[in-house]
Order: sequence, then structure tokens, then C-alpha cells
Amino acid sequence: MSALAVGVPTAVVLGGSDADPDRKPDQTVATDPAPPGRTLPAGFHYESWHGVTIEVPDDWRYGAISQWCVGSGELSPPVIERPGPSTLVGCLPHENGYGVRFQEIDNTEDFYWPLAKQGSSWPADAWVGAHGLGGVLVEISLPDINLAQQILDSAQINAALDPNGCPIDDKSDPVVPGDAMSVCTYDGAGQLVNSELLTGSQVQDAEAALDSTESAGNPVCTDVSSKDVVQTVRLASIALDATLIEDPNCLQLTVHGEGRTVTEDVLYWALSPGSGGSFPNDAPLPSEHRKR
Repeated sequence: MSALAVGVPTAVVLGGSDADPDRKPDQTVATDPAPPGRTLPAGFHYESWHGVTIEVPDDWRYGAISQWCVGSGELSPPVIERPGPSTLVGCLPHENGYGVRFQEIDNTEDFYWPLAKQGSSWPADAWVGAHGLGGVLVEISLPDINLAQQILDSAQINAALDPNGCPIDDKSDPVVPGDAMSVCTYDGAGQLVNSELLTGSQVQDAEAALDSTESAGNPVCTDVSSKDVVQTVRLASIALDATLIEDPNCLQLTVHGEGRTVTEDVLYWALSPGSGGSFPNDAPLPSEHRKR
């Protein structure tokens, strides 16, 4: 069994109450330390990759900066790009559009590439720059130099947790901020590639989707190995703690350590906007991907 398959996960929850009737007895409520975080500007949210988090506008999409011409053929709104396979598209007259992308680099020092106009590979009005820290390069391209600088300046290294309560690797448990649900996505190497914080009715709906799953025995998949795992998703709230393992041949869902059936509703909440995956042909994928 892969180390990614957490047997009996236990989330740590901030701001909960021991008197909460919905809290499972095997969960621990913690009030200190709190996950790292700051006051977000209105209309912004956190985006994390590996140990680095940035703040971006809520209306940005997910995709590849190099695919700006797909669809209308005009410059698309800014996108958030993570490393991974994508369709090769030759956009002209320039190769790149607007947005921000994460890249893995060998240099772990903190450095800036100042915002500047960059020639024919970029839109003529784009300010392009980068911030490197912790082995991650955050590169940005925007016509608004002030917004571009604001996003670069927001980059932070997370020592253990990101602001959505997700550990930077799958060896630790989420620390859920209050009455929310942390959705933490890890790659096959156990590194955080995406995180999200569900709030309000989203939490209730996600908990209901997980709670309504039927027992399927444990483990559901007997052939999961570390080399096959594409993603592991951890969904943790004050009431529920679940782990979903994705590989090309099998899906394995555990809720409080018990094997459960994977449903369309579960995948709707487990697949955060901007996340991908590799699924069996018979996987109950949602007809519509969830949007932020």
C-alpha cells in the first residue's frame, strides 16, 4: 500500500467546539498554532503550489498562458497555470498571454526579476516579471503593472501549512480554519499542488456528499502502488475527514478510515477548480467541473 493512502486520517480543526454534536470523537480540536495567513484583499483568494502561496483575483481562470488564443482567438482573461501536461498550441503573433504560472526551479533563494516589457513572445502591453522563492518560480504577465507587482509581492513560503490549512506535503494532517473544509490535492510525490477552502453551504453540501457514500470495504483498491498514484485529495472539516486516491486504474475513497464508494457528488467536491487527474474509464466523473 502506498504511503499516500492514509489509513485513519485525523484532521486538526481550529475554532471548533468540543460540544459540537457533529464532531467525530477521533478528531482533535486545536486552537494553537493557527495556520499561516493574512488578511486577503477583497475579491482575492489563495493559490498554492508546493510550499509557495500567492494571492490572485477571484475572477481569474485556470489554464495555460501559452493557450491564450484558444476559443475566441483574442487575448483571454488572465489564467493560473501549474506545471503539467497541456496541448501544444502555437498562438500568434506572440507565444504567451496574461496570467501567472508556477514553475519548479533549482534555485531556492529569494530573488526578483523586475517587471518589464519583454519583446515579441509577450503581448505588447504586458509587464512581465517573476519572484523566485523556495525552489518555486512565480512568473506573471499583466497589462496592469500595479496588480502584477501586488501578486508577486504576495508570494510567501509556507513552512508547514498554507493559509487554507493544507500541509505542504501529505505527511501531515490539515489544520482546518474554523467551520470550513480544507481540500488539499497532492501529486504522486506527495507534494501539495492545489488547495482550497470551502465555506458556508459548500461545506454542508460536501459533507453530505461524503456522508451519503456507502461502505465498500477497506481497502477498495488492492493494486494501488506509489508509482501508479497520480493524485491524492484530502477533504477535512470539523465533521468529516476523507482521503481520495486517484490512479489510472482505480479510485480509493476512505471516510474516517472506512472504505467508501466513490460517487459523482464526491468527485464534484474533491476535484478543485484547476485540478486535474487520471481516472479509470468507469469513474463517475461529474458532468460539469466545479467553478470557484
